[in-house]
Formats: sequence, structure tokens, C-alpha cells
Amino acid sequence: MGMRVTCRENAATSNGEVLSFNLWMRGGATPPPMHVHPHQEERIAVVAGAVRSRSGGSDRVLSSGETVVSSPGQPHTVGPAGDEDVEMVAELRPALTYEQFIERSFALDRAGHVDAKGRGNPLRLATTGARNAEFFLARIPLGIQTDDAGGYGARGSPPRLRRATLNAAAQLRYIGKTHDRLAKQSLVLVITLLVE
Repeated sequence: MGMRVTCRENAATSNGEVLSFNLWMRGGATPPPMHVHPHQEERIAVVAGAVRSRSGGSDRVLSSGETVVSSPGQPHTVGPAGDEDVEMVAELRPALTYEQFIERSFALDRAGHVDAKGRGNPLRLATTGARNAEFFLARIPLGIQTDDAGGYGARGSPPRLRRATLNAAAQLRYIGKTHDRLAKQSLVLVITLLVE
């Protein structure tokens, strides 16, 4: 993925108030996808390098000493603005389970299940705990990514089937963009097993 994270303060040491970590990204690395945290504020302070920040409707390049704050629910991402490595300090308030999400994501990368752009099999990525950490893709409605489906899924169906329908809808939409035929077949198999 071209990233390294070093924890500064976590949920245990801050009574759940903040997760703070140093974030290093290799120059030219693909940034995380545009995402939202419905109940978390994210603050990024640039330590070294030029960082491209997309937050809300603003797209800008930050340099050492500059900070960007993304309010809860605001779509955002950060990454290197060019081929130069970058260093940042990231803070998420409250911490929730974001630390475990990072640990699981990096474990998948170390195991070879994530490509250089941070993409992998959606079924494997589902094990990272993104929902509990409040890491949601910005372009997919939250109701599809959570159990709060509104009109999505089969109303009146058993909760297990409804949850499978919701998760499958979000995964298929993502997979459709990656054209990953094996992942689509795996997801259909999992849905079939849940329904039977």
C-alpha cells in the first residue's frame, strides 16, 4: 500500500477520546478512497512533503505545518501530491475502533491480499471492521453499507438475510467497478449459503 502507521495515542490511553498516529506515505502512492466518518472528526497535520487534500468540496495541496480538518460526515481523503514521500499526523475523535481497523488492513497487506493501490477481495476487506471503525466509502449511501437500509433489501425478511442483502449490494457495487469476476462469484456463493 505504500503506507506506514505509528501510533501516538490510542483509545486505551485517551479514554476513547482520540486516536492519534504518524502516517507516512510513499511518494506516488494511491491515497485511500474518498470516505466519511459519520461521528468522527479527522484532523491531518502535514509534517513533511506536499499532501493533496480532498475534503468536502475543496481540493488543495498542503505543505509542512498546514492542517486540514474534516467534520463528521464530510467526504475526504489525503495522499502525496507528487513523487515525494509525505509524513502526517492524523487524529480521529472519538477513537472508536479505528485502531483495530488499521491493524487488520495492514495485516491483509502483509499477507499479500491487497494490491499496490490498496484494493483487495471485498470479502477479505470486510474482515477489517470498517463499519465499526466508521470508515465508509463516500460514493455509496450509508444505508447500504450499514444495517440502516431504509428501503434497501428485503423488508420483513429475517435480519440475517436482510443484512446479507445489504452487504452484498454494497460489495457488488464496489466489485462492479473493479471488474473482479472471482470476487463476484465468491460473493454470490456467500449469499447463497446465507439464504439456504
